[in-house]
Amino acid sequence: MADTIFAEGFYYDDPHEKAPDFVLGNISVQVAKAVAFLQQHTNEKGYVNLTVKRGKGGKPYVQLDTWKPMPKQEAVNTFPDPSGGPIIRKAETGPMDTDLPF
Repeated sequence: MADTIFAEGFYYDDPHEKAPDFVLGNISVQVAKAVAFLQQHTNEKGYVNLTVKRGKGGKPYVQLDTWKPMPKQEAVNTFPDPSGGPIIRKAETGPMDTDLPF
């Protein structure tokens, strides 16, 4: 598990108890800290992804989302040889055959 990187300059609070149901929360931004944080953590597409979480003590916080998808790999199907010989490997090249007997 990666270390938590708190989003500096971004602060989240739960809505006030008298707030209408459509208010999900409040975000405050301390511009100087937030801009420096954004510039430091911008990804290759120009984004900074943030996640709002709740700590063990119940207080919400904003964290840098560092998740990255795994690189796509070519799918490989494995079919055993009916004669008991070596395993035959076939790369997936297109959509699956949907001509099923049932």
